[in-house]
Amino acid sequence: MWDSAGQERYRSLIPSYVKNANAIFIIFDITERTSFDNVNTWLDFVKKHSAESTLLVLCGNKIDKPKRVVSTADATTFAKKK
Repeated sequence: MWDSAGQERYRSLIPSYVKNANAIFIIFDITERTSFDNVNTWLDFVKKHSAESTLLVLCGNKIDKPKRVVSTADATTFAKKK
């Protein structure tokens, strides 16, 4: 399992991580709307660099925090569309 971080400076490393991956977890912070808004960009990026058969999993983290900005319904609807 590789944790590539979401910062732009690590983007050049990600293609080598995802090229032969069986599954890719895209994790967003439910307390930060921008984190969720960036999921589409990351999906496009990993789809471009991974096999078509790679399982893509969307996960919201920090559910223990009281300041939820992204609802379960919003995330579920997005995931079903994609």
